[in-house]
Amino acid sequence: DSFVTKLNASGTALEYSTYIGGAEVDLSTSIAVDGAGNAYITGQTGSNDFPVTQGALDISFGGGYGDVFVMKFNPLGTALDFSTYLGESEQESASAIALDALGNGYVTGRTRSNNFPITPGAFQSSNNGGNGDAFVSKINFAIPDSVQRNDFDGDGDSDLLLVNQDGTVVSVLIQDSVYQSHGFILLEAPATGWTVNSTGDINGDKKADILLYNTITGEYRLVTMDGTTVLTDNVLFSIAPAVGVEPRGMGDFDGNGEDEVLIYQPATGIVALAYLAGGAFSSFEFVTTVDVPNNWTLIEAADFTRDSKTDLLIRNTITGETAVIEMDGSTAVATTSLFTIDPAAGLTNVDTADFNADGKTDILMLHTSGALAVVEMNGLTFQSIHVAGGLQLNEELVNAGLYDGDNKSDFLFHNTSTGDVISGIQDGVTIITFHTVLDHLGPASGWTFHKGH
Repeated sequence: DSFVTKLNASGTALEYSTYIGGAEVDLSTSIAVDGAGNAYITGQTGSNDFPVTQGALDISFGGGYGDVFVMKFNPLGTALDFSTYLGESEQESASAIALDALGNGYVTGRTRSNNFPITPGAFQSSNNGGNGDAFVSKINFAIPDSVQRNDFDGDGDSDLLLVNQDGTVVSVLIQDSVYQSHGFILLEAPATGWTVNSTGDINGDKKADILLYNTITGEYRLVTMDGTTVLTDNVLFSIAPAVGVEPRGMGDFDGNGEDEVLIYQPATGIVALAYLAGGAFSSFEFVTTVDVPNNWTLIEAADFTRDSKTDLLIRNTITGETAVIEMDGSTAVATTSLFTIDPAAGLTNVDTADFNADGKTDILMLHTSGALAVVEMNGLTFQSIHVAGGLQLNEELVNAGLYDGDNKSDFLFHNTSTGDVISGIQDGVTIITFHTVLDHLGPASGWTFHKGH
């Protein structure tokens, strides 16, 4: 097997150390580390059971004497964010890996395969023979750095979070839109002010945790999860409701693999972060002020710049201009205008996700007619807008998430008449198929579905 080990700054202790490999010979040849502490490793594997992540570039061993592997470890060394084979029917080996400022990986090595994967317009499109040709590949690590929406078991697929009117909270694990199991998590006690606010990854284990907020006491409460099992359930801090602030979800603003709590004051536009350490409150930090007097408002938090750090999506309610405040921890680096759509057009920002598997966050807008419009983004640059589908009679949109494992975010709908929960699987352009995930959960059942994050 290969291994990767991180020493502390003085070289006196291990911060993490792990095997990497399958049943056959595995060898690492190069490593690169980004500013957030993610480790990128390449090498050669002869194992057909080498660990790969769901939806990776190539999840199957190509054969021959070995394939190249490329992988990304989180800063704690506790989980694979990305791992893929790279190779085909003959032997491949890797020599080096490097990163650019956006986190793209560049791998070079040798291949003897005539069917090695190449891209359209490549400099050299065929193997010229001999004992093998060199190759260079650019990988955009399309599997998102953040946890998939409501992914409680860490399998890369979005799961469901249900809340009953009596306060019962349930997680439902699904894979490829098929029910797997469910578990009763807690009783949120709505009569005493508790509500589910959002989900996120607080402890860096790539499994969604749950943030609750008490509208009466102002308490913020964190429930860490492992699938359908509650690991911890603790109140983090309190902010008196009279202050006028509210939680707006969670996000990894400093890129360390663990989410912070986003706090917003709608009346003034003040944005702050609550930093956590080991699942406990650490500190508050002021971030920025959204220009509320000039009709700007906070819409969403997502990583638009592919630096593994969550940014802020804002919109002008009068002009329809949409912009991103690029973040680096608690520092607002820059504000970039993305596009302007006149509010009279009837489109509203409702979600963010990667709809075409290019590793870049897109924006989902809902038209008053029920049409779902996907705004494709290339980082902070507008690319195009297209209609991917629409709401049917009595349907409401729950969220956009990964419901078939192909890295192209899909849609989750709830039919309020029949109670059916339906995934709309899309191919990057349009919805191509529907799957009933759960049924008979109409209004009479008392269940609602939480969007999550």
